[in-house]
Amino acid sequence: MRDIGILLLTCVAAAGAAQSASAPAPPGGPPPPLVDAALRDRVAKFFQAQADRKYRQADQYVAEDTKDYFYEVSKTPITQFQIAKIVYSEHFTKAVVTVQLERDISQPMFPNAKVKVPDDSTWKIENGLWCWTVDPTVVHTPFGDFKRPALPAPGAAPNAVQIPPLPKPGDVNKTVSADRSEITLGPPESGQVVLQNSLPGPIGLALEAPEVAGLEVKLDHAQVGPSGSARVLFTYHPAPGGSQTAGGARREVVVNVVVQPTSQVIPIRVTLGPAAPSQK
Repeated sequence: MRDIGILLLTCVAAAGAAQSASAPAPPGGPPPPLVDAALRDRVAKFFQAQADRKYRQADQYVAEDTKDYFYEVSKTPITQFQIAKIVYSEHFTKAVVTVQLERDISQPMFPNAKVKVPDDSTWKIENGLWCWTVDPTVVHTPFGDFKRPALPAPGAAPNAVQIPPLPKPGDVNKTVSADRSEITLGPPESGQVVLQNSLPGPIGLALEAPEVAGLEVKLDHAQVGPSGSARVLFTYHPAPGGSQTAGGARREVVVNVVVQPTSQVIPIRVTLGPAAPSQK
């Protein structure tokens, strides 16, 4: 089966090359079914191997020019993944695959913290098979992208690394801000807190919220781009006569927003109004 797959992909690549010599491929056209199925299969197996933490198995889906980078790069554990979008180029011999990842960012204070982030990866056909590849000369960080220095000439001094300006140590916990630190909910009532990312690179967000009957807390975006924003959405609809806040008493809880990879924690104090009395 593997030999057949290689043959089919090679034929498609050859056909694409022949087409490029005569007429351009129609933009936005659907990919050949066999090519699309082969890519999806390789992408799924690559990320499943990482979810299983079997990185040696994942190596077979990595391009030769990217293997050293794959071995060296730090790997945040993946708990779930789903292919969201594929954009093909160069007559279906290259593609950018967007995968929705759920990553485990557990810390001592937040043992079950997870964040869902979109991950764009580049794939190319190498020796008849789709392979994951990256540009190892570019390093992506929340503080911006910078290029690794080129190798110096023999006997020359090492080239300097061009790193974007980094925040001062005391300012790391100020890189993401909330428009308010407290919110009061009815019931029934909805509300929101807006988070602003002041970093020149993307961040991930995760919630740590207590379980309260009738209270729902969620993020509209778990991944925030440079200088972007996200909202923490609150909805409070307790059942009449609920014991959580019945009898006219108010209750206060704290919802924490965890920022990765800076580990900043943004606490939001939530005041819940009393539930309506039950009708007997």
